[in-house]
Amino acid sequence: MKEATGEVSMTVVTLVAIAVIGAILALFWKPITEKIQNLWSNGETTTNTHVPTDLK
Repeated sequence: MKEATGEVSMTVVTLVAIAVIGAILALFWKPITEKIQNLWSNGETTTNTHVPTDLK
């Protein structure tokens, strides 16, 4: 019975940890996606300006 209690408590700890990580991601989801979009947009503009035009 003692082993079953340990397994249950470990399961609860794991679920709480997953919930905390999920809550942190939920709080910071919008800033993270905005940062990625900004980096993606800047990457496109800087990439397009450095493409050589005389590839013949």
